[in-house]
Amino acid sequence: MKQQGGFTLIELIVVIVILGILAATALPKFSNLSVDARVAKMAGVAASLQGAVAMAHGQALAEQLNAGSAVLLEDGTSVDMQNRYPSASGVTVAIDGTGIASAIGAGGGTWEFYPDAGRTPCVVVYTPAAAVGTVPTVNAASAISANCS
Repeated sequence: MKQQGGFTLIELIVVIVILGILAATALPKFSNLSVDARVAKMAGVAASLQGAVAMAHGQALAEQLNAGSAVLLEDGTSVDMQNRYPSASGVTVAIDGTGIASAIGAGGGTWEFYPDAGRTPCVVVYTPAAAVGTVPTVNAASAISANCS
């Protein structure tokens, strides 16, 4: 009679314990990915703001527009300008002419991601140019892991 081979109960328990230890060590690394994704999302918003501001400003300079004139983009969207840069409300249109971006804008120049209660929100703030010859700022300083979790 041929004897069947297989794993013993002790070998199976050892394998299950090893898999449990590996899972317990790897889980915290994967749980932090959502925070990194939120920070990356806000960095993307900041980059979109900077690109849209540069394009609208370049068009205003190329067309030699007055400081308060609006810029007409290629798709027919009108961007309100302030000192030859997009205004706080105009920058949301400059990012996305369809109006999708304006839905995430709170206050016309601030984009917020609200984390758990009790934490500072993950924020990107656009401050328009104060005068002709000055440059607007895009501040994403609060878009860090501590605030976006």
